[in-house]
Amino acid sequence: MWPLAPFTLFSTLLLLVTAAPTPKWLDGAEACSHIAQQTLNDPRDVVACLKSFPFREDFRQNVLAVAETAINFHTFETISLNAPPPFEDSTINLRAEFDRIRHQQYDTDYDFNVDLFFTVNRLQDGHTTWNPRCYVDVFQNMLPIPLVSLERKTLAEEPKQESIYVIPDADEFFATFLNGSFTRYYMARGIDIKRYAGAEVLSIEGQDPYAYVRKIADEYTGDFLDDGIRQSMAYASYRYIGGKWGQRIGDFAGPTVPTYTKHEIEVTLIPRGAQESETVKFPYVSTLIGKTFTDQASYWENNCAPTSRTNGVDYKLYMTPLVVPLTGNETTNVSSSLVDSATVLMERRAFAGLPDLNVRKEAIDLPPAFVPSTLNMSGSDAVTYFTMLPNTSVGVMVIGSFAPLDLYAWQQTVLDGINGLKSQGAEHLVIDVTNNGGGYVCDGLWLHRLLAGPSVDVNEGFEAAIRVNDLVEDMVLADMELAKSYNFSDIEPLYYSPGWKSVNGTKFGVQENFLYPLQNLSINGVPDTFSRRHANACSPFHVDPDVPTEIPFDHSKILVIGNGICASTCSAFTTLMQELHGVKIVNFGAAKGAHSGMIGGEVVEWRGLDSEFKTANLKTHPLAGPELLVNANFRINWRATYSYRKPDTFNSYNVAVADYSFPYTEETWNRPQAVWTFVAKEIFGVKIAA
Repeated sequence: MWPLAPFTLFSTLLLLVTAAPTPKWLDGAEACSHIAQQTLNDPRDVVACLKSFPFREDFRQNVLAVAETAINFHTFETISLNAPPPFEDSTINLRAEFDRIRHQQYDTDYDFNVDLFFTVNRLQDGHTTWNPRCYVDVFQNMLPIPLVSLERKTLAEEPKQESIYVIPDADEFFATFLNGSFTRYYMARGIDIKRYAGAEVLSIEGQDPYAYVRKIADEYTGDFLDDGIRQSMAYASYRYIGGKWGQRIGDFAGPTVPTYTKHEIEVTLIPRGAQESETVKFPYVSTLIGKTFTDQASYWENNCAPTSRTNGVDYKLYMTPLVVPLTGNETTNVSSSLVDSATVLMERRAFAGLPDLNVRKEAIDLPPAFVPSTLNMSGSDAVTYFTMLPNTSVGVMVIGSFAPLDLYAWQQTVLDGINGLKSQGAEHLVIDVTNNGGGYVCDGLWLHRLLAGPSVDVNEGFEAAIRVNDLVEDMVLADMELAKSYNFSDIEPLYYSPGWKSVNGTKFGVQENFLYPLQNLSINGVPDTFSRRHANACSPFHVDPDVPTEIPFDHSKILVIGNGICASTCSAFTTLMQELHGVKIVNFGAAKGAHSGMIGGEVVEWRGLDSEFKTANLKTHPLAGPELLVNANFRINWRATYSYRKPDTFNSYNVAVADYSFPYTEETWNRPQAVWTFVAKEIFGVKIAA
């Protein structure tokens, strides 16, 4: 949680605006029944409901057993014991912390889960998290003053300077949100949120606003090792997702409930057009983003109890049996609800992405004035947007995510989009990856192959390795044996050798062990074991006609732009383009250095890891762990890639620095087309008519 400094009295005369007091602060089960009936709630009532579930020792032991199981497979456990510079703030001994939590006294289940949540969050790695959905995925706290750092010229004779402001479109941002009830909530408490749109922020909780943003980055955000990128997460910014333009509210104005215990925040600001500053106490408001409920019992049943997707399934249930007789010791998993095999296949594909806690059920759209006026061209879909800058040779490809609904169909979509740009005369390409949280690894590597050409056909990505323990070795051997009885290519479990290829481009055989020879390392003085280096086996790609043999754009005429929030598969793509092909990377906003974060790691969720145990008939192995008893997820970074520039360094600890960095201005912030136009003029040197 954010330990916030007390209010500091300012020397100037300030107008103090406060919210009307909450009529009643409820407690326990009564709070759950009350908040179930409201669209907007006082966070104190929400936390009272969440804290109404008593601490249970059996849940603690179960969750910690799952956590310790998962950490056995986490690639960076030993590195995080003494993280290298400049990432020292991610140093943590997880096993010592788990031991502390095992003996800590807690009053409620909430207190236990929030402690574990923030303990794991100290890794600053969105690939490795404890997500108790009961407490972090049901409500979101919000403020009516999302922030942005803008460069402005205050007077004609003064140089431009960067300051923090309430987003200029705050009034449009919230005008229709929840059918206007959000705005009315604050009006009823004496706060006209329209008044503060574009206001300059002088202090937050008595602190310099940039210092407060750094506090959020250090103590709340997590997700990225790089501090500059975590600071970017605090600010509001545009995004393209779900086939439309929307906005991230940012970690300052949109924290999840367990992360913030105060119900209001004190901000000193100067409203646009005003001469004097005002100090305003803005109350947080909690909105439902999880499943609806009516009382305490239904809250638990709908949001906290384990579901059919909490624990793993036996993938063999989705595989075609071969004619070879079975051994008779296969696992059956009748307790888990079956889903169609196509869904299982999709969820098994190599994935590297971050869950975004600011993605809401009610999407907050980009106001019409900010939406690009350019034509949405062929190849555009729910996560991809192709267009041409008017009257130029500049094509634009926006990638909001590498997690399309169909990872294979997307490969054809991208090829069609690139060909469409070329047919419109595009000679330059701007790739916008703003707020891209990553996704399917093979889709990122497909885009790399498409733009890089056949020179990368041996390995479209990075060399990589996985952490090895006794259970890992046993699973690989078990999968090799079971592949004699089942068609493992139907699903390709993580520990099935033909799912990977050697670094020379040869796919491993069914009876070939991709782990060996092992790498026996010493990391921070601790022995650790990794597999041999290998690569993703993504090709052949799913496109028609064949994969192009020529590059579509000269690499000197490609720019990748973003706000630093480019994670996992996104960062693998951008780093490959920069390191191997000299493509220039452009940052906007707070992330002045690193252009991407958590490069090239791959994630496995608890459900996926548990499925591997069951598929290999090894659920009873001492390292396999129990069934999770609550609706939650422990995800880990299970596979790590190596840097091309520093071949003995894991990519996640390799600082990938942008070639250009620019602050947002009022002309470019939240205006994608203005950003594309800016880089086309300033970097490409393309002449664009006013």
